[in-house]
Parts: sequence; structure tokens; C-alpha cells
Amino acid sequence: MVVSKPGPSLFETPCYIVDAPVVPGIKGTLEWEYFSAGGENPESFYRAFSSDVLEAAFNTPKDRLESLFGQQKQGIVIKASEEQIRAISEHTSHSTKQTKAETKGPVNILKDRAIISSRFGQLFVASSERFEQLRDLNTAVAFMNINQGGMILPVYHTKITWLVMVAQGKGLFEMVGSQSQRQGHYQIVRGCLSVGDFLVIPAGHPITATATGDSNLSTVAFGINAHNNKMNFLAGQKSIWRNVDREAKELSFNMPAREVEEILQKQRQSYFVAGPEQRQQQQYVSSILDFVF
Repeated sequence: MVVSKPGPSLFETPCYIVDAPVVPGIKGTLEWEYFSAGGENPESFYRAFSSDVLEAAFNTPKDRLESLFGQQKQGIVIKASEEQIRAISEHTSHSTKQTKAETKGPVNILKDRAIISSRFGQLFVASSERFEQLRDLNTAVAFMNINQGGMILPVYHTKITWLVMVAQGKGLFEMVGSQSQRQGHYQIVRGCLSVGDFLVIPAGHPITATATGDSNLSTVAFGINAHNNKMNFLAGQKSIWRNVDREAKELSFNMPAREVEEILQKQRQSYFVAGPEQRQQQQYVSSILDFVF
């Protein structure tokens, strides 16, 4: 797979290439493109995930999500009004790069604070930017713990390929693969995880995992091509959509920006959330309490 780069903004024409998040593929012999914006032409990779995962990720019923991801059918190049183009062009995006002190010597990632955490899980990473011995090898090391019943929100890495081994517990995962040239649909890889299992997560492939059974799901991972990697979440309060202009969202999903943001912001959690099964149990208990009181 190769990285798919979005084209330039066409400010002097009635059409506009929406500045919405695009997930790149991986360098290889074939060319694939990932489109995260809602739609059927081209298909959004969100539609490859199961409805249970999407409902848990966005904290939104299936019918509303189907409406969100099924409205846009105009293709990549979308006709926009002059007002929309002007509004988008006036916004500028600023990225801040945090610098951390360089560390030498043995690497013990559990001594540091988790880079992301919530009551449903934690992720610890020793990055190549911080550790000299890892930078020389262009590698990273990570430990992730998903609490019982929890789920990591759909996420992808821009550069790094992770080699993951399950150290504790059981779980399920879903990962978006390449797009079929014949059918035009994204392939989805689903599977069960247990102690000793080995999983490869290529760069640019959206993935989510859930801890099942009666224990936490813990994994250790070794990352290749780690330098300048960015971890991008596709749902939750810290998702890539928080930096996208209202006008771009409206064009991407072919829905009023207010409705799009209402759905995208319905999930109040970040990074790790209640998984599908735990979410259904919570809804069941909530419905009983509503009936009683």
C-alpha cells in the first residue's frame, strides 16, 4: 500500500476537496486509499467496523450512525458554496509538538505515567524520541492494559507498525484492512485474543480491541519505524474530528454541521471506553432504574 495524499484546495473553482481526515495505507506493491469521512462514494472505513463497536465508540444508536455514514454520495470532490470555502480557508490549524527530556539507560515504561488513560484502560509507551537506544534503532516499546469489559476506541498510527503479544486475559479485536478492488468494500479482520497470541498492526490500519471474560486484557508491543509517529483516535473527545472545521464536517457528511457534531461529540470519554457488552449491561440497568423510579 502507498500513502494517499489529498489534493490541493480548489479555491478558484466551485468544487472543493474537503480538508477532512484521511487515513493513509502502507507502502507496498498495491495502492489503497482510506477515506474516513462519512459516505458510500467513496466508502468510509468506519462502515467496515461492526455496529456494536461503532455504537460503543460513538455512544450513539445504530440508526443514527447509519444516517451519518450514508449521506455523502458525491465522491471525493464535493461542490461547496463560496461561503463554505471562505469559512474553511480562514481557519488555520496549529500543531504543537511536545518535547520531553532524553532518557538514557535501561527502559522501564511502567515507571512513567501512562501517555493515555481512563478508568477503562492505560497505555504506556517508551518512544524513540525520548530514549536514545530506541531512537538509534527507530523503534518503540509499549504496554497496554484494557480493564475488564473495556475497549480502546478505534485508532491508527501514522508511521509505526506494531508487533503485539497478549500477556494476560482474553479479548476481541477488529482491524480495517485493504479495500477490495472488485467489490470496492474494505476488508475487516476480526479475531479472538488470548495469552500468547501474536498480532501485527500495520501503520495506517484502524483497529480496536475489547477485553472480554473476567479479567483485564494486557499486551506488550514492539514498534518498528517509530520516529515521528502520531497516534490518531477516530472517536471520542480526543478524536481527529475535533480539529476539523464545521464547514468541512458538513461537506464531508452531507449533513448540517450541528447534527454531525451532535453525533461525533456524543461520546464523552476518551481513549478507552466501556465495550459493547458492558455498554449493553449499563443500558439494561439504566432502563430498569428508569422503569422503577
